Amino acid sequence: KFTEKVEHDLLTAIRMNFCSPSNDDIDEYKFATIQHENAVKQKAANFVGREVMLKEAINHLEVNNNNQSHNTLILHGEPGCGKSGLLAAVAVQAMKMQDDGNFVYAHAVDSCPGSGILEKFLRRLHVNLRAFRR
Repeated sequence: KFTEKVEHDLLTAIRMNFCSPSNDDIDEYKFATIQHENAVKQKAANFVGREVMLKEAINHLEVNNNNQSHNTLILHGEPGCGKSGLLAAVAVQAMKMQDDGNFVYAHAVDSCPGSGILEKFLRRLHVNLRAFRR
């Protein structure tokens, strides 16, 4: 049991901190998803302050009283004002809520090779949607 936990923790740490393929059973799309999610988590780790904005954005995405959810969030502002950091923080919170039946698809351009290619984006989205439905 102890060695299994150490092995699991080590693999988790490698996945969280490095972007190189391992020899375990991670397919191309799952690996890219891990890279994108890690890029978002790293960006969110640097997000500080603006708790009110973060809470408003999270509340906007949650199910409202009519049992309807909002699925669009638009952020705008001057360059360097923190839009990407706020979006990353929102995405991390949304990923935590994913266990409640929410689908979250993190995509961070330039986080891994080919991330700016539309076909790869759509194929990975398809794979993730199919896995979510199961």
